[in-house]
Amino acid sequence: MDKVFSYKQTQEIKEFFHEYGYVTISDIFQKEEIESLKQAFTDAVENGNIKLDSEVLIECNDVIYRHPLYEKYAKDERTITLVEELFGRKGIELQHSKINSKPMEDKGKGIIHWHQDYPFFPHTNFDMVAFGIHLDDEEMDSGPLMVVPKSHALGVLSHCEDEKFIYQCSDKEKIKKVNPIPICCKAGYVTIHHCLTLHYSGQKTNTKNRRLLVYQYRTLDNIQLAGVIWKCTGLTIKEGDGKGYARFADGTKVEIRGKKGRLYDKFAKLAPDNIPTSY
Repeated sequence: MDKVFSYKQTQEIKEFFHEYGYVTISDIFQKEEIESLKQAFTDAVENGNIKLDSEVLIECNDVIYRHPLYEKYAKDERTITLVEELFGRKGIELQHSKINSKPMEDKGKGIIHWHQDYPFFPHTNFDMVAFGIHLDDEEMDSGPLMVVPKSHALGVLSHCEDEKFIYQCSDKEKIKKVNPIPICCKAGYVTIHHCLTLHYSGQKTNTKNRRLLVYQYRTLDNIQLAGVIWKCTGLTIKEGDGKGYARFADGTKVEIRGKKGRLYDKFAKLAPDNIPTSY
């Protein structure tokens, strides 16, 4: 297990995250809170809002609409305060929200290949993080998150072959040279990683639950350029700086039709529509 921080170590968390591209925190949430998030998962499965597969990884996107508790925790004050500290800016939006559930009988379809998050949904800057709440105890046979420390400094790596997106990093030479570390979390631990951090999750060989609740957060002036727009994409979690502008990595700012000028799906044709009509 790599270094684990307490939620109260704000400065140490920031320094570690910016140097290594990820961070692990043990005590943001209490045991009873994690139990309630697990019960919400069970409830959502029982009422049909989350559908499981015994052999295939479930990526349940727009999870904030699958159970009201997942929407509540997307806006949790402890989470938002910490993410704003990492960004060094006020104001946060969701890019997407999901639960990844490894199959109970993983025969290889629970693997998530080496990738960076950014190429899946390119933005105008890199102020975007995956905030993951681990719902179950994990061991090496759980198919834990594997990260490459400092890989966010590599910049954007290709995820295309023959001009087609292949859903994993295609820069094989870079992958050969990486020195990944496993992060085997206990239930309730939180991992946060930068949108350019290389990460991977292997096959689960035990028959236990391995569920990860993920909120992908971005700053208000970080505008999506390509990739899937989910129904929760652009949901304002907390008001702050940057509304009405797109900020690029070099600091350039472009006005975008005022504070309500974000990219939006006026006719509901772009975002996936398999969201339950009610909780």
